[in-house]
This record gives sequence, C-alpha cells and structure tokens, in this order.
Amino acid sequence: MSRANPEIGGLAYSGFRLIKYALERGPMQNLAPADLVKRYGASQATASLRSAVATAFGGYPVQALALTRLATEYVLLCWYMEKRPEEGPAWLDFDAAPPTSAATWRRWCSRQSRLL
Repeated sequence: MSRANPEIGGLAYSGFRLIKYALERGPMQNLAPADLVKRYGASQATASLRSAVATAFGGYPVQALALTRLATEYVLLCWYMEKRPEEGPAWLDFDAAPPTSAATWRRWCSRQSRLL
C-alpha cells in the first residue's frame, strides 16, 4: 500500500478487490465468449493498474504510465465487447489473425466517443 497517502492507496486496493470479486462471482464455463473476453480484459486491467500503483509509488512514475496505458487498452477492449459481442469468439481464437485491425478499432472508438 502507498506510504505517500494511505487513504489513496486504500481506495485503490478497495477497487482492486471489487474487480476481483466481480471476476470470481460466476463459473467461467457458463459465460458467453464476449463475457469471457471482458473478464479476461478486466483481470488484465486490474493487474496492470496494481503494478502501475506499485511502480509509481516505488519511484518510477514514468514507467507506471506505460502500465496505465495497457490497463486503459484492456478497459477499452471490455467496452468494445459490450458493443460488439458477436466478435467474442474471434478474440478467443489465438491461432487466427486479429479480429479487428488497430486502425479499424481506432476509427470505431473515435466514432463511439463522439456519440457519448
């Protein structure tokens, strides 16, 4: 936990525990592919954020930014799966080409952010 500000560190770890609870609340085999991808993404985002907090408070704030960006990309994946659940199986097939190119995904996200 953070020595710089125990209250902020406590809030961050409370958020981690909440995400962990959400990931563990149901059996994985009963999930639709898109929900499974979202759980994997949320799990990776949590791990990245946990590492970013430890790295930032450990004296490496610039390196923590890379981990924060990774967490943001995983959260974006969760949001994308919410909007396009039919692409879930493609994200779980690790032998196939990526289901969506980075350029296509960037354009889609730009359009969606303008709608908000």
